[in-house]
Amino acid sequence: MRFRKWLTISVVLVILLTSCSSKGDHFEKQSGSLKVAYLYQNGFMPQYGNLLKGKFPNVDIEIVEIPFEAYRNPTELNTFVNTYQPDILVAYNYQTFTYFMEQQLLTNLQSLTKGDFDPADFHPQLLPLWKDGTALMGVSPYFKLEGIIYNTELFQKYQITLPSESITWNELLVTASLFPQEDDIIGLEVLEENDPFAFVRYLGEKAGLQWISNDGKQLTIDSPSWMDVFQVAATAYQNGILRLDAAPAQKEQSKIAMSRDTIGSLRQIENGWGAIPLPAVAGSNNYNDVAFVDIFGINANSPNIELAWEIIKYITGEEWAAQKQNADGYISTRTKYIGQVGGVDVEQVLNNIAFVNAQSQVTSDFTQKFSQFVRQAFLQIIENNRPVEEVIQELKSEGQLLLETLP
Repeated sequence: MRFRKWLTISVVLVILLTSCSSKGDHFEKQSGSLKVAYLYQNGFMPQYGNLLKGKFPNVDIEIVEIPFEAYRNPTELNTFVNTYQPDILVAYNYQTFTYFMEQQLLTNLQSLTKGDFDPADFHPQLLPLWKDGTALMGVSPYFKLEGIIYNTELFQKYQITLPSESITWNELLVTASLFPQEDDIIGLEVLEENDPFAFVRYLGEKAGLQWISNDGKQLTIDSPSWMDVFQVAATAYQNGILRLDAAPAQKEQSKIAMSRDTIGSLRQIENGWGAIPLPAVAGSNNYNDVAFVDIFGINANSPNIELAWEIIKYITGEEWAAQKQNADGYISTRTKYIGQVGGVDVEQVLNNIAFVNAQSQVTSDFTQKFSQFVRQAFLQIIENNRPVEEVIQELKSEGQLLLETLP
């Protein structure tokens, strides 16, 4: 009996070792050269390249940086692709990915997804976003989910009720105002604090709103939903929760009651913090707060489609997800690794995602000048106590004139 027992264990070990060996051999058998088009030349290796080198020792990967102009100008993009002939195109966000698809640069990956790669392993709310009809045009290993993180110790110290998942922005601002400023407590930390245009754009776009029409010819900031957004921002500035004259500075984490951040960041900070999804705004329960971290596609004209797919398959595969699930505040796109983060039911949030269409391109000159208009509008609201709706109507007229007169 003992002999049979050891024989069984030995057979199992042989099978396991053979399986591991065959997988290792598979990666080592992959050989050749690939070009990867990435946002920054020195950004790919720390994020992906170092692990890939160990896994694919016989594959030489060259990084070519996509010029910034190519993200705005289709002619520049096609010139770049034709000149450098990258095998893998990496879109740094969803808008860029749709841009790549519109320019017909990507190959359909559907026929490659067989055997050890099942698209059904990815979350059903995310998978369709990588498709053009039924054609799978790209895959992303993980995403970021923004929310409000909060310091439970400060809430307990000042006996303030913790924010709930159903809280609105107005209610959140009321909560932030309850923390005593004389103790140097920051009720709510917002990166765009001293730039009201950036703040209202953030709120609006996260609610799925567009501030300019698809053809880039009409400002749409006077809609009822946008009025709600401006009112939320005005309340924050009027009550001193946010300040237009706030200077960028390093803030002590223990003094921050709430902060807008990625929910996944809770995995990297000390205990005592919780999180909620982004509050609803503009009468909508839909969120536009899911940001993919690099979407990988293959150049339709690549001569190395099979090898490129091996790299993408590994980066978006099970082994990679298991290794990287707690890294960089990211959340895996694979359903198996999506659960609760910081008490937030990520799956529930994903059920409410609503990607806004990419904003029409406007010149940086317009954005800079209009940003100043918005700042002056908020000064009118804060210092002169003028009604938000009245000020925004004037802002819309001034901005529209600027949009029509600038080249």
